[in-house]
Amino acid sequence: MPYKDPEKARANKRDYYKENSAQIKATQCEYRKKTAKKRKSKYNSEKRMASHRLSKFCLSTFAYNRLCDEQGFTCLICRSVIEDVTTGKGNTLSVDHCHKTNKVRGLLCHKCNIGLGAFNDSLGRLRAAMQYLLDKG
Repeated sequence: MPYKDPEKARANKRDYYKENSAQIKATQCEYRKKTAKKRKSKYNSEKRMASHRLSKFCLSTFAYNRLCDEQGFTCLICRSVIEDVTTGKGNTLSVDHCHKTNKVRGLLCHKCNIGLGAFNDSLGRLRAAMQYLLDKG
């Protein structure tokens, strides 16, 4: 029965949840178990990554695969070869981009992309880190 008073409706929902919380939680848990495999499937992971690349960088799957091919499936910094670019398990090539313009610069392995991000794309910080490594060995 719908309530015209929103406060009464909220109170009714609260009371219903208190009385039936065990059953509600059990149903939710059962649903999560049933759908876990589907949510974590390789296809969904690939689809999610492709959707992210398209929405954030306007980079289609075709363009991403072309970039991978042009780079020889290697990271532009460390030159490590990435054999499977579609698994979504950390061994894909990440899209490196300028955070000011959002322009794609190339594809990097996960570690190199995280490293650049940690230095906020600052040449000064990267030079200081390089000098530190040269000095301290």
